Amino acid sequence: MNYWLKLLDDSLRHLGIATYAIAMRHPILALPIEQREAYYASVQIPERRQLYRNLVEQGLEALEVAGALQGLKALQQEAERSLVTDFLLGDYSLADAALTPFLARMELLGLLLPEAEGPRLHQWWKRVQNRPSFEIAVTAAAPENADQIRQLAAAAQEQIASRYAR
Repeated sequence: MNYWLKLLDDSLRHLGIATYAIAMRHPILALPIEQREAYYASVQIPERRQLYRNLVEQGLEALEVAGALQGLKALQQEAERSLVTDFLLGDYSLADAALTPFLARMELLGLLLPEAEGPRLHQWWKRVQNRPSFEIAVTAAAPENADQIRQLAAAAQEQIASRYAR
């Protein structure tokens, strides 16, 4: 189980970069330049400030994005390889619970592997979505702007697909 928790810890940055580049950049990008610069200035950590600037200004073309998308693809491929039973470690475990919000966000962003590339992952995802706790823990906790994020992700699918292919 520790393997999965470490893998997900390492993947959190990838998910944040993808989320920001696909969806969260748009409201910031719509701000007048002075307000945008104030937003960047409010980020205290210089490396993070530069990352946010890159993601907002360049979106999916930011240098950090290709690696993040590849990292998320690799995470899903590892899950696909590991799912030799119904769940990651045999029975439903903390590893499955920890992977759930990652898959929920990747689905929202249109970043799930195609079912042909991850059939066991997709079967696992359906099993997890059918668990009674899913509605309370995931569906009810979805971001208020989930529909807008889906629309932004759909509009970016061609560009996302080209970044995955690299």
